[in-house]
Amino acid sequence: MAGPAGIANDPCQGKNPPYGASINYYLKAEPKDEVVIAILDATGKPVRTLKTEPKSEGEESGAEDERERDKPFSVPKKAGLNRVWWDLRYDRTTEIKLWTPTVDHAHATVGPQGWRRFPQGRFRSGPLVEPGEYTVKLAVGKQEFTEKLIVRKDPNTAGTETDIREQTKLLLGIHEMTNTAAGMINQTERIRKQLRDLGALLEGSAEAEAIVKAARDLDQKLADFEDFFFPVRLTGSGDELRWPDKFYAKLGFLASSIAEADHLPTAQQREVYDLFMKQLGEEKAKLGKLIDEDLGSINNMLLEKKVPHIIYKFDRSSLLSR
Repeated sequence: MAGPAGIANDPCQGKNPPYGASINYYLKAEPKDEVVIAILDATGKPVRTLKTEPKSEGEESGAEDERERDKPFSVPKKAGLNRVWWDLRYDRTTEIKLWTPTVDHAHATVGPQGWRRFPQGRFRSGPLVEPGEYTVKLAVGKQEFTEKLIVRKDPNTAGTETDIREQTKLLLGIHEMTNTAAGMINQTERIRKQLRDLGALLEGSAEAEAIVKAARDLDQKLADFEDFFFPVRLTGSGDELRWPDKFYAKLGFLASSIAEADHLPTAQQREVYDLFMKQLGEEKAKLGKLIDEDLGSINNMLLEKKVPHIIYKFDRSSLLSR
């Protein structure tokens, strides 16, 4: 017996509301300032910030599968009644931007904005919050309004709220590890971009030959370092099966398995969590050594030749305030 079927333009077709909590607010007139909504936990610690995001410059037509793309979030500010949905999750993880072409695939280069999107960016969702009382703070310019919001446990699950708290604690640890990994990849990519620019600038100069060689060698070492986190030869254009999943994706898979249902993390999941934590610490030490020794050596050579050295870290806020 055939099952029910429908047509694409069926006028009776309905649409389910988004998952999560609906946040409704009324604006007497459209404000000049953007509307920002902050979700705070019972201790006042920020959990999620909802604000209008600009469209990413790297979001090119046909560049990626639409299902893999993080679409910009929009918070309406029209005069009258407005509604936005919070998906009951923590903030997304740090976005990764790759400033260098794909290794061994010159065709997969950066876009006109100077960088390319991370091919495994689908692992950016934050974990679900645990049941409890939260505060919704809406800010429009200097005006702020607050309201309480209760997140309840799913009555259909067998896990207790204590189980969920333990689960959330581990998921937040993975969330932090993911942000740390993303930060190291971003830092490495910025250094590699400067090394490549430096090599192109000094190419052909006999006096700078040693600097160019050292820059190329360090670029290769940093690419090898990145290869621990994700396949550096992955173009994101349907070649995922050619390369194994690595540390960054494994963090996402571990988080997904722990978050499948309301239950305590298993002993095996905790063991893998501890292993990942140890590996991340080792990689952080490796990057520190590459920066201190290899990059330090290049910067010393640049200093001798009176060439501006390569920046590996800076405080953007202090730089802009000067």
